Amino acid sequence: MAAKKKQTSSSVSKVHTPALSVAMSLKNKEQELDKVLGPVKELFRDWDGKIELLMVDVSSDDNTQEALNNNEFIADLKEKSKGKVISSDSVGGGLIQAADQADGDFLLTVTNNLSVSPKLVRQWVKQNPNGIPDNRVFIASRDWENDQVNKSTKHEVKNLEPNNNKWFKAFTNTRIEDPQAPVKLYPTDVAQYLFHQISENSSCFETEVLHRAEQEGVQISQPSVKFGHGLSLMDDAPKGGFFRSLGRALAYKWNYQIQEPLQVLFSKDHPDRPQGLKQPEYFSRLAFSAILILLFFLMPVLSFDYGVTGDENVQQKYGEELVDYYT
Repeated sequence: MAAKKKQTSSSVSKVHTPALSVAMSLKNKEQELDKVLGPVKELFRDWDGKIELLMVDVSSDDNTQEALNNNEFIADLKEKSKGKVISSDSVGGGLIQAADQADGDFLLTVTNNLSVSPKLVRQWVKQNPNGIPDNRVFIASRDWENDQVNKSTKHEVKNLEPNNNKWFKAFTNTRIEDPQAPVKLYPTDVAQYLFHQISENSSCFETEVLHRAEQEGVQISQPSVKFGHGLSLMDDAPKGGFFRSLGRALAYKWNYQIQEPLQVLFSKDHPDRPQGLKQPEYFSRLAFSAILILLFFLMPVLSFDYGVTGDENVQQKYGEELVDYYT
């Protein structure tokens, strides 16, 4: 019987593990901090490469920030220069700070809830053994229709998401299935660029970031994942409504279509763009908006002389001649 050939180290493909920065946003989690950090600790134990933790306290009313600073796990990371605690008045502002302070090649954001474990990033790394593309964003898209959890749990998890993001998604042409997915992976330089394009106080910050990513030519992977009921990370987070969402969507559109193109076209300072992103068509955006505004005022003015089809005068004369002929 022939002996099995022993595999050499050169014949086994080695998975490239990138340097990872984990940014977790939370609010009012003083009493549940150990539960919140549980999945993060598991990720740190299993990660083969360089990794750091950026904890973002979003205006907590309790002593969450003090608990973060006194936590043994975080204190140990700080001593090793692998952990930071960030304070912010908004989720968007916290994510911007986290991206700016991140030392890793990729930024993993964990927001809203823990219905999806951050350990999921290990699967994405294994699926890209030669390295995760540096111009792609991964979203843990929760499969609402085909998941295995019961309806009551699904309803609970859905209710954790601010309704205004659902409305914002409806008002834009985004193709993102789950813009409020709690786990997302960005190339750090792409995150830094995209985050700074959005108002830090936006109630739809992550949704706007992803819509902007689509427009900038960033590839977005939306692998569907199973989810369960997860601990909310943003207790007492403000809920949005229809009119608030509509106002935010209109403000975003105004900035994207008119204000930003004008600023770029008449300014010498342009933001540094990561390699691989397509050049925005600022002139086309502005021209399209200008034509729409012109038509908005021009068409009512022209309607005084022309009807729906534009040939009413001819048809009226033809009708009068028909009446004269038959009478």
